[in-house]
Formats: sequence, structure tokens, C-alpha cells
Amino acid sequence: MGVDITMNIYKNQELIAENIFDGRNSEWFRNLQADHGDDLTYSHLAIHYGVADQVPLDYKDKFDFGFWGFHWFTVKDFKDWFLKYRPDEDAGWVTRYEAWAYKHKKIVPEYLRKELHKDDVIEDMRFIKVTNIYDCSAWLYQYLIENDIPDDAVVQYCFDS
Repeated sequence: MGVDITMNIYKNQELIAENIFDGRNSEWFRNLQADHGDDLTYSHLAIHYGVADQVPLDYKDKFDFGFWGFHWFTVKDFKDWFLKYRPDEDAGWVTRYEAWAYKHKKIVPEYLRKELHKDDVIEDMRFIKVTNIYDCSAWLYQYLIENDIPDDAVVQYCFDS
């Protein structure tokens, strides 16, 4: 079963942007659930539970039964965190063929090994940097920059299935 996200931006209890993310992305959504994600980089983002003070008091009243996981973070915290940790980037060891396929065909390797094993033939291995196409943090960063969202605004979100 898939999960949807409702992601809005508020400042001083005023809605700045509504439903900014349209789609499903279970990996990214798990990472945005504070302590439930797979990517430890997200543990460095100040994700708060509940509803931010900047959000109108009747925010939760707009959601029917089935919505859960209310979280928020400030725009400034997100932008600073993104530039420092770049969760959309990763690196590791792959075979020579996987490195070639990524460079020439943009086929992202399924698994990046963080270390070589004693049985590996070093001549057949390459260390590469890749872009994680499943992490939407780069999209959100670009959205915030392109739409000139103020640093003191908050991104408030919740999930439903």
C-alpha cells in the first residue's frame, strides 16, 4: 500500500504554498518521519513532531480520519542541512561495468559498497559518486529557492494512505 504526503508551507499562521509535493516516494517519506528513515543523514535535520506554532490552529481540523505523522521543520534548517549533508548524493564501490553504465547510460547502481572485501579484484572495481534519484530533498531545496520562500517559514506535512 502506498502513502501520500500533504506538504504545505506557512509563515505567521498564513499559508504560503499548498500541496507542494505531488506524488509518492516511500523512501523519502520514511526519511521525513524523523526516526523511521533508512538514511541516517536525515537524523541531522531538525524534524519536529506535531504542528508548528506558525501553522493556523485549525490545521488538523482540515484532515479526515486516516491522516498521521504530523511533522515540520523550518525552511532555514532544511536549506542549511541540505547544503551541508547533500542527501541526494552518495558514493561507493561498484564494478567496472556498473561505473560505465552510470557514466554513459545514467543507470544508477542498485548497491554502492562502502568498502572492498579481501576477495575483490581491485582492477575490476571503481569508486564513484552518484545522485540518488529517489531522494527528493534536492527538489524541495530548488522549490524553496526558486519560489523565494523565506527562511523563517515552516514546512508542515502529514501522511495518509
